[in-house]
Amino acid sequence: MKLTLAGIVFAVALCAFAADKAPAKLENGKAVIAATAGKVTEPFKVKDNCVIGDKSGNVAFEVEIPEDGEYVVWGSTCGFGGNADSFFLQVDDQEAVTCDIASNKDQKCRWNPMKGREKAKDAKYKLTKGVHKITVKGREPGAAIDKVCVAKSGVKPE
Repeated sequence: MKLTLAGIVFAVALCAFAADKAPAKLENGKAVIAATAGKVTEPFKVKDNCVIGDKSGNVAFEVEIPEDGEYVVWGSTCGFGGNADSFFLQVDDQEAVTCDIASNKDQKCRWNPMKGREKAKDAKYKLTKGVHKITVKGREPGAAIDKVCVAKSGVKPE
């Protein structure tokens, strides 16, 4: 069997395409995604089934929305004190918002709506049918996230 450069390039491109993750789909009004299933950009790191934040870096997810409507982005998060208890959250190309998360002395992640300080009373996002990108960006080193959930307004993660 003789390999050509074009054949090798095609095989590499095919493998890269197959390795891309399909967007998460909502079932029963929600999509729950393990943080480790997202695309992690350093200096974020994976540890014990969590993604640990830093001042930069991110973890990104794609989710397929079945119909236009209001959706809430939830995070199963854990803060480790006053200097490790927030992320930035960006939905598609909207402006990122600062999301404060609870500091948990028992160091267990808990579900919270990822509402930004800028959206103090509202964690809802108007999303259209199709694929959307959810990005959790670094703000404070040590803040942890183990799951993300995108849910129709009124639907809880678990």
